[in-house]
Amino acid sequence: MNPYGKSQTRKKTRKAAPIAALALLLTIPLYLSFTGDSSSSHQTFPSRAELHQCDLFSGEWVPNPDGPYYTNETCNAIQEHQNCMRFGRPDTGYLKWRWKPDACELPLFQPDRFLKLVRGKSLAFVGDSVARNHMQSLLCLLSKPKPTKLTSLHHRLSDLSTTAANNSNPRSSNLLRSISATCSSSAYSPHSATPPLPPLASRFVEIGGEGAAELGGGAAVAVVGDDAAFPIPGVEIGAIGDDEVAIEGVAHPIEWSDPLGKQIQYHYKEHDFNISIFWTPFLVKTGILDPSLGRPFDLYLDEFDDTWSNQIAQFHYVIISAGHWFFRPSYFHLQRRLHGCLYCPEPDSNITHLTPAFAHRWAFRTAFRAINGAAGYKGVTFVRTFAPSHFEGGAWDKGGNCLRTKPFTRNETSLDEKALEFYTIQLEELGIARTQNRGRRFVLFDTTKPMVLRPDGHPSIYGHLPGAKLVMSNDCVHWCLPGPIDAWSDFLQELLRREVVGN
Repeated sequence: MNPYGKSQTRKKTRKAAPIAALALLLTIPLYLSFTGDSSSSHQTFPSRAELHQCDLFSGEWVPNPDGPYYTNETCNAIQEHQNCMRFGRPDTGYLKWRWKPDACELPLFQPDRFLKLVRGKSLAFVGDSVARNHMQSLLCLLSKPKPTKLTSLHHRLSDLSTTAANNSNPRSSNLLRSISATCSSSAYSPHSATPPLPPLASRFVEIGGEGAAELGGGAAVAVVGDDAAFPIPGVEIGAIGDDEVAIEGVAHPIEWSDPLGKQIQYHYKEHDFNISIFWTPFLVKTGILDPSLGRPFDLYLDEFDDTWSNQIAQFHYVIISAGHWFFRPSYFHLQRRLHGCLYCPEPDSNITHLTPAFAHRWAFRTAFRAINGAAGYKGVTFVRTFAPSHFEGGAWDKGGNCLRTKPFTRNETSLDEKALEFYTIQLEELGIARTQNRGRRFVLFDTTKPMVLRPDGHPSIYGHLPGAKLVMSNDCVHWCLPGPIDAWSDFLQELLRREVVGN
């Protein structure tokens, strides 16, 4: 089986200038760019007929000079070991690509459009740390501000000044009126050398937290000269252009997690939408998952993992995935009896030595059985396929690394034997699950074919400080944020759109 099968760009504002306020100099980070209006003429969407003809996952990576669309300083959902910018990755070419299917265009992710598709819905990620990597990429993409023309800003601030007056806060009301007047004044031009008030860049700054309740909430302040700062509810400052300022349109979730950390939820109240992630690296019931104990994991391959299987009925969409943990030492149990093991510490015992593929197939079959049997579940299950690692020069624990700086073309590489086996198992088990005919909908979310072409997208040594002692010092499994994994939200947006159109 061959796992493979060229322009559209996101509109973006100009590079942001430094923002000075409250005696602090805040610099917009390098590479910062933002999404334009979701109605941009650059966005072309497939026809209804194309929706059922185009294979999104057979294609190539093509240049996209507009990327990336967030940075490690504009998104706080990035974990340290995927924070390649923070830890000094010197090249940026890996950020400048997008996926182009052979037979159609794949619309790039637009936060406003996505949030309209999922209004009133819920989404669950079920899987391991790569599933979490995917979710965090989505959170970052949803956090982007959108550009607003200064005329729109004037109207918004006028409304806010009225709110301030009604809240008996004349000082902030007068302040907002002065800014609003500046934005609408015929004497004001963004190209003028001497605007009536200090330039917008010195009057707006993003902050968070304390004091944000003075005008009823919000996470931004307005500043004029040395005047005091006042929070503006519902306004978030992200970037300043010649004639526009990035405000509003920012999605701010409320985070919740269970005491054991096996489920984390992000609630977007203003959009009536929530995202959850369930930590379940094997998808099935397991014993204690603590590598520091120095013994194999216990996997009960024919038993459900209740941490997620008992809860999926509440979700409209579920993205299920798993893979890399199946290469770890494990004992395999079937019908509550020890059936075999992988990398057993008892090589001369009578325990049957089995392969990772044995457990992988059992796990997906059991997980799909849980979904098909889940009482009340009427959602759509997206089966995200195995995203291969790219260790070269050795295995992950034998000095292997991933130092390439650009994608492969599809005729330059192929899946290795183990990755191909996992991918094939997932496709086969997906086919079996679809034949159960229990009213459940399963949809292929194929990240294998695009991601085998991205050896350049992993953190490698840029997920930690130099010299740090880690189990995996060269990370060629997870993906940099921002990075190629952001394209998974392009896929997700289109898959969700197809569901909406299909219904």
